[in-house]
Amino acid sequence: MSSLAIFAPGRAGSGPPANENDFPSDPAEHDLGYTASKWAAERLVRQAGERGLAVTVFRPGLILAHSRTGVANRSDLLTRLIRSWILLGVAPDVETAVDLTPVDFVSRAMVRLSLSPGSAGRTYHLRNRSTVPLGRLVEWLCDEGYRIRRVSYDDWLAAMARHDSDEASRLLQEFLAGPAGRRYLQAPPGSTLLDRLADGSSAQALEQGGIVCPEPGPELLKVCLAHLRSTGWLPPPAATPG
Repeated sequence: MSSLAIFAPGRAGSGPPANENDFPSDPAEHDLGYTASKWAAERLVRQAGERGLAVTVFRPGLILAHSRTGVANRSDLLTRLIRSWILLGVAPDVETAVDLTPVDFVSRAMVRLSLSPGSAGRTYHLRNRSTVPLGRLVEWLCDEGYRIRRVSYDDWLAAMARHDSDEASRLLQEFLAGPAGRRYLQAPPGSTLLDRLADGSSAQALEQGGIVCPEPGPELLKVCLAHLRSTGWLPPPAATPG
């Protein structure tokens, strides 16, 4: 299990699309431990494949909650971002687009493709081909009753710094204030390496297997919010700042 993040999200991208067979050669592009570790792990697996071991590499995108149950990973970046917007009542005025890839699509795709003849030695990109600007996510949250204002990136960071938060939230704030976080969230749509990924081979294989990624929309966010509220991790809309 690799990640599309090996293509250094937020780094400026130009040239032809990066397809499933491409592998970035320069680890220096990664200034995050997570992306660097994914790059190193895939490199080792690829070397094992070159020596005759049957390997299949899966590169998922930004994994979101289960499309039907709403069960989500509370520790991932997007879930924590959404929580911070709701608790603070403010969100950054940025238009970075993200691919919301439900975890059940990723798991079904991995099982189906790994059992397919000829999957050994191949690499698959597993992502939602339809992206969503973060600003639209904020609109969907407001449609659910949450009161969230869009402010400048620095004003949002300042609001986070003033908030009495837990250790995980402080670590998130440190990442977002650093160069990697700024590049990721402030990159104009269509300007990064992730925006020029090709997944035609993966899409064809998934279509043949009858695996379709749900279109991103407010319903997908709605089931995720409902689950997180049921566990007490998110407050109901009436309890958020005005």
